[in-house]
Formats: sequence, structure tokens, C-alpha cells
Amino acid sequence: MIKKIPGKVLTKINEKIGFRFITKFASNGIINLGKLVPGVGAVYWRWP
Repeated sequence: MIKKIPGKVLTKINEKIGFRFITKFASNGIINLGKLVPGVGAVYWRWP
């Protein structure tokens, strides 16, 4: 079903969803990202 949808339409849908996601979760996302970044760095540097 998704293969029948033109690429331009999917791009527009992704833009709308992404914009809503950013505006809805911007303040919480920034706080959570700040908590996540040190953990990601620790995992990256300890990865064999």
C-alpha cells in the first residue's frame, strides 16, 4: 500500500509529522537529550 503513494506525498507527510513532533516535545526533548548525551558518549568510548 505504501509503495503506491508517491514519494512527494510521503515527504510532505514526514515534514508535517516531524514539525509536530518537534513543537510538541521541544522542551522535554531538549531536557531528555541533555540527559542522554553523556550516556551515549560513555557507551561509545567503552565499545570494544
